[in-house]
Amino acid sequence: MEYMWKEYPPFRYSLSDSLLFESTTWYSYWHEVPERLFEYNPHLKFIFLVKNPIDRAYSQYNMLINWGKSQLLHEYELFSDKEQLNILLKKLLDTQNFPFSYWVNQEIEKIRNQENTPIDFFPDFLHRGFYYEQLERYYQFFPVENILVIEHRELKNNRISTLRKIEQFLNISYVDWNTINLDDKFVSQYNVKLPSDIRNKLKAFFKPYNEKFYKLIKRNFDW
Repeated sequence: MEYMWKEYPPFRYSLSDSLLFESTTWYSYWHEVPERLFEYNPHLKFIFLVKNPIDRAYSQYNMLINWGKSQLLHEYELFSDKEQLNILLKKLLDTQNFPFSYWVNQEIEKIRNQENTPIDFFPDFLHRGFYYEQLERYYQFFPVENILVIEHRELKNNRISTLRKIEQFLNISYVDWNTINLDDKFVSQYNVKLPSDIRNKLKAFFKPYNEKFYKLIKRNFDW
């Protein structure tokens, strides 16, 4: 499946004394991005918010099947093989015959056959959880002190202290977070709980990739 880049006009702004933020998972996933960002500004700072790759994969799966075909076609409009994309999307939305376990088995087989570049297959539920590969590419261009890694549970369970850590990292003034509603937003409930056998299979699958990630960041999240 081929992927075609879309060209966008250069980003310009004229705000003085302002911090600008961009939030997207694509920046960590596509191989070319770290070098391009370095060329744009070698002093950029990055916050990597990571989640247990099993939960991240199942969350992405549920998000896609809840979108429906029209939104999925829009999201993946840059794929040039429209016929193949339609076949895959039809399968994805047929959750009875093609459940999450089907996609897990398909992707594991492709990864083990080294078909593991971002454009080689769709969906890419598991490959996006290879955090070591993504972060290591950024370390090739940016110093470690310019990258803050935060685990999902840190932000969820220790919200204010984690926000304080981010403020320090960005060297910005403290905010009185006690006056702001920090309740969870955009929370979705899954129609089907992740089966325990699939979770155990994925835990074993991700173990070597997680260990490499822990070694890289010198922290262990016990995933």
